[in-house]
Amino acid sequence: MKKVLMLALLFCGAMSLFAESASVKFISLDEFRKLIEANDGLVIVDVLGRESYKNAHVKGAVNIPLAELGEETNLKSLKKYKTIVVYCAHSRCHASVNAAELLMKSGFSNVLDFKGGIKEWTEAGMPVDSSSSEDEKKSCSKKE
Repeated sequence: MKKVLMLALLFCGAMSLFAESASVKFISLDEFRKLIEANDGLVIVDVLGRESYKNAHVKGAVNIPLAELGEETNLKSLKKYKTIVVYCAHSRCHASVNAAELLMKSGFSNVLDFKGGIKEWTEAGMPVDSSSSEDEKKSCSKKE
């Protein structure tokens, strides 16, 4: 009986972990473009490192590397009521999924993951920028 109970608890724990990551909503390139065109206060977060961001990022994105995303200052720079799209390098990169999960656990309710990342974005010929995010990050926290 104890073995059955232990197996049931392990199974439930594994299922809750699976359900948690399954709750991340992924968007396609076309959906991402439409959100940008609608521009309803969308916040785009590049979760890659600073050097990667400086080389190329989605125009208008702010850079908050995944390793720094959980810091209180960075979380406070984002508005919980805004739609947030996170992205990383490419479809096999897990940083954006981890970032989306972290944001949702921190109370952000409308978080989307553009899974194709900067690779799919640039391959589609979409506009990129190659500047620092400090000014963009400051303007993100001031925009309502």
